[in-house]
Amino acid sequence: MAGLGQNMMKTLDPKPSQILTVFTKTAKPVHITLDGGATGSFITQQCAEVNGFKIWPNNQTAGLADNQTSVQSLGYIEETLFRDKWSVILKALVVKNLKANVYGGQPFMIDNDIIQRPAKGQITVHGKYTIMQTNANISTISPNSAALITVANMNLDKGVVYPGQNVNIHLPPNIVSDKITVQARQENNNISWPPPQVLSNNKGMVTIRNSTTEPVILGKDIHILSIQECQYKDKEKNTKFSSY
Repeated sequence: MAGLGQNMMKTLDPKPSQILTVFTKTAKPVHITLDGGATGSFITQQCAEVNGFKIWPNNQTAGLADNQTSVQSLGYIEETLFRDKWSVILKALVVKNLKANVYGGQPFMIDNDIIQRPAKGQITVHGKYTIMQTNANISTISPNSAALITVANMNLDKGVVYPGQNVNIHLPPNIVSDKITVQARQENNNISWPPPQVLSNNKGMVTIRNSTTEPVILGKDIHILSIQECQYKDKEKNTKFSSY
């Protein structure tokens, strides 16, 4: 029996890197894959050009982890990106191809004092702003963090949602899947409403209800919700909905 045990195959269960979503001045989302093991930060040429980032001349060469392969940079970008009441600085080499559009390496982590808690799905920025990673709760493809869903977007005259009240929210035009997830933003004063849930996309709109017996006071929270398109699996029917 001991001999059999020595021949058993052992496998490693890979885990995805944490993703931090921030926004350009024109509210375009930029998804930064955090990689504290990298000595530099990188962005694809296509991503830099699509977002209108200024590409400065640069002739540096980046070495990969295999210690054999090197990649010649096509330029350098230095941009300020935003989320809620804070911002981050991204200094990155521009390269032709990457698995993800943007990698935030050790310089990005240091410049913005980023602390990772992968087990909790949390990212802390500037040592004090804790948010959930973009790929935290439900498997998504190019997840969209709805940082622009505000009290005004929710058609509320006052920042109060009364018991039993329904709130209709028009989804951004780039969200087209049948099922989406909503949850309260973790940096808000109110983090209990709405609770995480899967909702149906009804012709570009979702309805969220205050099912509690108390009014929800949104207060000074600027960005109320995170919205993501998702893959939703029915355990009985094993149905897959379209995902984003």
